[in-house]
Formats: sequence, structure tokens, C-alpha cells
Amino acid sequence: MAVRTRICLVATILALSLVGCRDGHSPAPAGPADLIFVNADVITMDDQVPAAQAVAVSGQTIVAVGTDQDLQRWRGPHTTVVDLDGRTIVPGFIDAHQYRVQKYADAGYADPAAAVDAAVQQGWTTLEELYADPGVLPELHDLDQAGRLGPWVDAYLPVMLYDAAGTSLGSWYQAYHQGQVLSPHVRVAGLIGFTDYDNATVLLWQQDALNAFLLDSARQGWSVALKTVSTRSLEMILRAEENLARVDPDAARDTRVRLEHALFITADQIARIKKLGLIPVINLNNPGQLVGESDVDQFITREPAGSYTPWRSLEAAGIPVANGTGWPSYFVDEPTGAPFGSPVHLLYQAVTRVGNLGRQPYPWLLDQTITVSQALRAMTIDSAYATSEEATKGSITPGKLADLVVLSADPVTAPVSQINDINVLLTMIGGRVAWCSPSARACPATATASAAAAPTTSLSVDPFVGTWSATDPTDGSEMSLRVSRDASGYQVTLTDTKARICGVGSGGAHGVPAEVQAHGNREGNVLTTDVTSLTCLAEPPTTERPTLQIVYTYDPAQDTLRDSAQDATWHRQPVAP
Repeated sequence: MAVRTRICLVATILALSLVGCRDGHSPAPAGPADLIFVNADVITMDDQVPAAQAVAVSGQTIVAVGTDQDLQRWRGPHTTVVDLDGRTIVPGFIDAHQYRVQKYADAGYADPAAAVDAAVQQGWTTLEELYADPGVLPELHDLDQAGRLGPWVDAYLPVMLYDAAGTSLGSWYQAYHQGQVLSPHVRVAGLIGFTDYDNATVLLWQQDALNAFLLDSARQGWSVALKTVSTRSLEMILRAEENLARVDPDAARDTRVRLEHALFITADQIARIKKLGLIPVINLNNPGQLVGESDVDQFITREPAGSYTPWRSLEAAGIPVANGTGWPSYFVDEPTGAPFGSPVHLLYQAVTRVGNLGRQPYPWLLDQTITVSQALRAMTIDSAYATSEEATKGSITPGKLADLVVLSADPVTAPVSQINDINVLLTMIGGRVAWCSPSARACPATATASAAAAPTTSLSVDPFVGTWSATDPTDGSEMSLRVSRDASGYQVTLTDTKARICGVGSGGAHGVPAEVQAHGNREGNVLTTDVTSLTCLAEPPTTERPTLQIVYTYDPAQDTLRDSAQDATWHRQPVAP
């Protein structure tokens, strides 16, 4: 039996008090929901009800999960209903190891709020700040008080510097306590320490001192995160935890210890991790992004064969595995696909072990890939477990926080080659729409009930549909573009205030207004259109049917179009209320 039970008694009682009887049906309504997502592909990460079609939200909380028909009884005259047209909802993603507030400038951001905002747009709803020292904690508090901190933040307080001496920071953290809420979005999640330095060429603890630290911390109720990147430092942690289990099993059972990075683990150590109930916090991006790093290649030769990044072996042992990005370590600006350190990119890296900028993994690394479903668990329910928050986060379950992410496609069923092109359409944090993609054309403003009756809206997620404007780069004329879609394909109307082709045809030197009608089809982020008519709005108007093809390419990062005719950049125009 594991020393630490998977879900502690207190968490179980809380969860049951929130959700009531779990018989596969939503509980009886206490009143109409504020918002209901319908016609969705819901991946709940709840083992009791793993899939659903609809989710109802009231205030900060998920109140019901089930079929569209089940959730009709939650609908009232002021309920906002969003038809997702088969798009996918997953629980909000949790980055279990990152430094966006402390190291935002390393990735080129002007301030921490900008880095955090970018994370929200990628689907992160909880950030675990792994080095919240006396300088970072006040900054987190101030950001939150100023309304500039959207996601939940779990702060880990360092007990030492990360240097070759393992310099102690003293007892400053004793001014706080485990689970303390510092502001509406900021919570103290535990302590952070380091066991090795310089690729584990230096060990920072003596065994007796580490034993004493973990025993003392557990007796004070602290959960502890410990950085370990070698089997030697991991062995010290395992021995210290085995000592704790012998000396004070109650203290061991009531706290959680995390193994940060856990790059090297032997089969024997995996078995002991499971027995002790420890939580590896892996980096799904590490196997690929460390390929070709000479110091890491040398490191691998020093460690036991087969012990490097054994993520599949951890999953096979039934160990809850959390995931952190390590952001901004190894940051690059990915030119295509999902951004560096984003949940979607990590899902792709979990199954391919592809590194930064498409760097291919060593073939032997593919023996330890994991599935998309396992990677989803690592970024949702298992990361919530790592901070003792599985009763309130990590799955789409009645009674939990309404932390939800809408994706353009289902990553579980999508071809592997297409996972990295999946878009985040909406991020909801505690029932509040924290971000909505410009390509999602009917985003609910919030899950709060409106004063007037709210009709069903459709979350149209086609990136091309809408109204666009551009300036012709050659003559400065203003152009507009309307794109719609029906069963036959895309209908495109382009107007130009000074079309050169019309100027030549009608004898004018500078062109006259023109309207171009076209029909097209889309493949991914490319819309290829064939012009069906060209009308020059001179006196008198003339209409031609030229043989002309115009290709529009969508840039999801900028939410812009580029056309092949004028090479103009088109910007989306806001939808009229």
C-alpha cells in the first residue's frame, strides 16, 4: 500500500460534499445555470464520467456535466447557451513547474503580466511558480490586487539558493503556512529545495540533513518539491522518505513530496516511488529539446542505461505524473504550429518527442513516449493532485472550479501530424472567460447571468469567416474583404477603392472602385479561391469573368490574412454588437 493515499480523506469528503451522489447524471438544479456549453466533445478527465456532450456553469463552479438533453433542465430565461458545433472542451491546463513571473524577460516579455496573459491564451489556467522568494511573492500579490493576474498561481517558497553551495535562505518561509491564500488568485502550495547542481556533479545535501529536513517539514504540514536530475540525488530523496515513513508515517501520509524534473529513474526507484506515493513532475518537452546538448549527452552516459526520461514506465506503474514546462528554459519562438511551452505543443511532444524548431529525437527515445490521454492527465488532474487540489481542479466534474479550455479539435483522435496545429479558442478560469480567440466569433463575455434573456449562440471557429480590411501595399488604396461559408464552400467578396486592373481597362490612370466575387475551398490555414466575377464600378459599370485565382493564408499567431494577388496583410474587423 502506498504511504500517501491517492486522495486524502479530507479531499474526498470535500469532493463528495460538492458533487453529491455520482451516478453518472448531473445533480438536481438548485437554479438555472449562468452558461451552458452544448454540442461539445467533452474530455472530462473524470474516470467516473470520462466523456460528455454538455457542461453547465454557475458563478465560478461547474454545476452539471452530461448530454445536451440532460442539461436542458439547467436552462433558464437568462442562461447563455453556447453551441460548440462539436469542438472539444478539456479541463483547464496546469503548468506544474514554471517561472513566468520571475523570468518573464528571458522570453522577451516587457513585464510579468504580459507573460501570464500569453499563457492564458495558450490554455493555462493554473501556474505553479516554483521559486517564489521574498521578492516574487509581493509581486504576485500586487499583480493580483491590480487585476492583472488571470490564472490561479500556486507559489512554492525556496528554502535555499540554487548554487554550488546550496546556500540556505534561513527560516523566512515560516512566516507563511501550507495552503495559505495570499490574494484571490495566489496560494502558498509548499516549499522548494534542490538536491543536485551542475547536472548532478554536485550533491547539495548530506543524507542525515535531508532526512531531518523532510521529517521536520512533514511534521509542520509542508508539502515539498525537490529538484532531482540524477539517480544519485533521487536515491537520497527515496532514503529520506523511507526514513520518514518509518519514523512518522502519519506525517508522511498527510503531505505530498514532488520530484521536480526526475530526468533519470531506474526501475527499482520507480517501484519505490510508487510505494512511497511520491509525485514525479516531468517536462514533456525535455527529451526532444535536450537532444544535441553535449553536456546532457555526457550526462546520459554517466547514468544507468535505460533510466533517462522513463515517462512510459512511470505511467505503466500507475504513478500520478504531473507536467511542468520549465518555462522559459530553452525558450524559442516556434515559427509554425502551437507556441513553445503551450499545452498543445506539449501534447505533440509527448507522443513524438520532437524538440524545439522541429528537432528530431534520437530513435531510442521513442521507447518512452506516452499517449495524448496520458499527457492530458499530466497537465490536468495529476498536476492538480501534485498540489493537493484534485478536489477543486483538474477535471470537468460538478462542484469543481469552472476552469475550461475549448480546442478547435480533439487531440486524442486527431492524427499525430495535426495535433500541433490545434488552436485554443477559449480559456475560462473560475467561470470567467479569461480569453477568447478572435477567430471564435461569438464568445460569451462571462458565465454571469445577464439581465436580458440570452439566446443560444454559436461559437463559430472558422478563422477565415468574417470581415477584413487591408491597405494595398502598391498604391495605398483601402480594401475590404467579406468571407462567408455555406454548404458549397467559401463565398468571398473583395472591394478595392482604386483597382488598377479597372483603371487600365477603362482608360483611367489610377483605377476605379471594383468588386471581386470568388468561390473557394480551405485546406488548413490556406483558402484558395477562384474569381467568378470582376465588376469595375466606373460609369458605366462593367463586369468580367477573368481566369484568376487568389490564395489567402491565415496566420493564427497574428490573426491576419495574406493574399497572393497584392501581397497585402488583412486585419480582422470587429463584429458589430
